[in-house]
Amino acid sequence: MLQFQQIQHAALACGRYDLDQYEFFCLFLLYERRNAGRLYVGAATSGAMFWGRPASVGRSHGPRFALMTAISNVFPAASNLLCTWHINKMTFAKAKEYLASADDHREFCKDWQNLISSTDVTRFEESWRIFEEKYQSAGELLIYLRRTWMPYKDKFVLAWTKNVLHFGHLVTSRAEGAHGVLKSWLKVSTGNLNEVYAKLKLSVENQVRSIRYQIRVDGNSKVVVLTHPIWSNVNGKISHFALKRISEQLEKSKRMTSNEPACTDFFWTTMGLPCAHKLKQLLDSNTPLVREDVHPHWWVVKEPIQLPSSNQNSISQILSRMEARLRDSLPHQRVLLLQKLDEVLETDTVRDPEVVHTRGRPAGTNESTTSTRRQPSNFELTEGGNKRKCGICKQEGHNRRRCPNGNEAISSGQDMSAI
Repeated sequence: MLQFQQIQHAALACGRYDLDQYEFFCLFLLYERRNAGRLYVGAATSGAMFWGRPASVGRSHGPRFALMTAISNVFPAASNLLCTWHINKMTFAKAKEYLASADDHREFCKDWQNLISSTDVTRFEESWRIFEEKYQSAGELLIYLRRTWMPYKDKFVLAWTKNVLHFGHLVTSRAEGAHGVLKSWLKVSTGNLNEVYAKLKLSVENQVRSIRYQIRVDGNSKVVVLTHPIWSNVNGKISHFALKRISEQLEKSKRMTSNEPACTDFFWTTMGLPCAHKLKQLLDSNTPLVREDVHPHWWVVKEPIQLPSSNQNSISQILSRMEARLRDSLPHQRVLLLQKLDEVLETDTVRDPEVVHTRGRPAGTNESTTSTRRQPSNFELTEGGNKRKCGICKQEGHNRRRCPNGNEAISSGQDMSAI
């Protein structure tokens, strides 16, 4: 049975996928921490993106914000951010409806990017005032921005997100990638409950094995190019990704002068890694980094995985573990756990459905009814795609074989071997 356990640091979720009027549930696995004993698994539905830690649960997008309400109820101490990529895409698509020329649209996109990149609240408010004055002729566009995004500016504008520990996740690309991996296991959208569950289980187990392997690689190998004494206590104890990011800050610290601006703690606050100012102090004092200078999210544990023995499955031990879990849970988590236990006790055993194999494709099924392809978003419909063009006349709507100018091309001596 898949276990949905407490998310300790960060999780991502994306979007809502309508398939034949049914919502497609996004199941994803992001990270596993053996020292914490927690599996980073989550599920998303109903038009939002989930990104979480009980100090930072993250991103949602789409016209619905139902998941934002769910996150605030389940993780009241968490931060919920919005995916900047989807916000930009939807805003730029809406701007095309009200800005006549391509130059005006490009200028709007640049101004919008500068607006949401404001580094402090005062600068943002001043930039927003100038932005409104500049685009007051596009009144409907400003109304869209005021109603749709400005109420949630603290969830995507840099002036506010710079105070959230998001580990560099400002978009939902990882969650959407995980969604794509899941659909590659499901293949079709018409499987029965037993088949879907079996494929979900295999998908998650495969991700667990991959993550465990990567954690072991990071813990059992050192980055050989990190020869400076400052790395002596952390090389092999934190992830290779974190080592790379700290190395970039270290190179930056070597170029720092006495005229550098004061440290704002931006890198530490958002990434949980020491910044160039911190590393400069360590270099000047000949002090090596220690693991505690890095957020526990990046720690790598080298202890072998302890598999449970057969005698741990006794009823008394299971009940003791449940009691300890309830005792250590937060109040809102305790309520949810008790509700789940009550549901289990009141629910009859569900047997696997009987699978009936018929000859050939079932009647009424085709690619449109079995595909896992999601419906396009508004900005995708606005932008369109790269449509195929005829190889002869370069027009859309037909190919070389059906080109009305094919005979003319033959008479003019054009090579028609592909027709």
